[in-house]
Amino acid sequence: MHPGVYIYFNMFPPPSAIKAAENLGFPYIQDVNSSDTHVLGMANMSYTMDERGYRNDTASAFLPPSLVKTRKNNLNISTGALVTKILFSSDNLSSRPRAVGVQVESADGPSNKREIMVNKEIILCAGAIGSPQLLLLSFSHKAKENGSSSGIGPKDHLSKMNIKVVKDLPGVGNHMQDHFGIPVIFEIPLNDSIIVLQKRPLTAIKEIFKFLISGQGLLTSPIHELSIFAQSHSLTADFANAKSGDKLDWTDSSNIPDLEIMTIAVGETDLSKMNKDTGDGGFGLWTGVVQPFSRGYVRLKSIDPRIAPSCDLNFLGDSRDREAAYAGISLSMRLKEEIAKLGYPITDVAVPKSLDPADLDAHITAQGLTLYHYSSSCRMAPEDDPLPGVVDDELKVHGIDGLRIADASIFPNVLATHLQAAVVAVAEKCADMVLNEASS
Repeated sequence: MHPGVYIYFNMFPPPSAIKAAENLGFPYIQDVNSSDTHVLGMANMSYTMDERGYRNDTASAFLPPSLVKTRKNNLNISTGALVTKILFSSDNLSSRPRAVGVQVESADGPSNKREIMVNKEIILCAGAIGSPQLLLLSFSHKAKENGSSSGIGPKDHLSKMNIKVVKDLPGVGNHMQDHFGIPVIFEIPLNDSIIVLQKRPLTAIKEIFKFLISGQGLLTSPIHELSIFAQSHSLTADFANAKSGDKLDWTDSSNIPDLEIMTIAVGETDLSKMNKDTGDGGFGLWTGVVQPFSRGYVRLKSIDPRIAPSCDLNFLGDSRDREAAYAGISLSMRLKEEIAKLGYPITDVAVPKSLDPADLDAHITAQGLTLYHYSSSCRMAPEDDPLPGVVDDELKVHGIDGLRIADASIFPNVLATHLQAAVVAVAEKCADMVLNEASS
């Protein structure tokens, strides 16, 4: 976040939610990124903001127009373009294939297609879904001459799709992970919910002007302001041992939280589902299972790159993840009870009928959803690892020259946090390695 930027924290959720968490043994952490902080507790989230108070994306931060102009002789940015294939110099398994270019379609469609060749290397940054898809759709020049396809990935899947194997890499598209989210939803006073902007048009107009004039007000408040981090295995009926010292040491990997409880200022992600006929606002406590054992996969549906691949995230496929989800929902309901004990008006909207496994399962089926933290489908690990890797510790694809991957797909396991900052760190590390190698 840019120094001096105004963010309207402690509006959503109401202070009673913070007090309720403290009563249950979750201390407020001033700096969640500090190296000496406890692993258990609650903290405000960090956001990337510019000096004007606007959300700042990576394009704006790393490629502002002023920088692009100074590099126009060696930087070409193609927006709306679709990379359809990675091109290789060989499809002969007796020699080591080398990535030599990419096939690209412009935003106009397949009729406007070209090949872009490289002198040194290609860095694949298509994400945990797109990167494995492109590897599976890799294309050798010899295959092109024969009118056939070739790819990098599990040979059984490639053979099933009638794709010639450039490199048998079983890890490509496997071990896909994500954080699974399960909300419990409540109604609260309208003034304590950002839905006030939807239900009171005059308030919305006032807040728009406040933001445009001074950069302050409700429009600077993040919809997800606060998170509580917990360990499902340490939660007891009264949550007492959550405070014990041996559970707070961040240097012990077994203490890394596997649950995140997020306060969401609207309740429903789809605002149209909220009851507009009442004067109530929405509020949600969302359980995130952030250290899942379950793993899914990415597979091709078609050799047409315009057709999205098949993705099975296998949420809660491992029973340990389901137990963690149960613990997270139970903690959310306990937080709600504690909020009510403090005298704050809060009413159930979408909650489990009880905390019995059958009712929890029914709630999970009705409300569970992705948290969009797709990861680990081209994981960093040795090629012969029990969970086979796709890239080495320099982000280079095993057995392929001239090709690296730099996105969330390379994480060995999904991180127990939101992935944005870590993905940027991977990109910066990749840039350093490329520059160091070029200068050596």
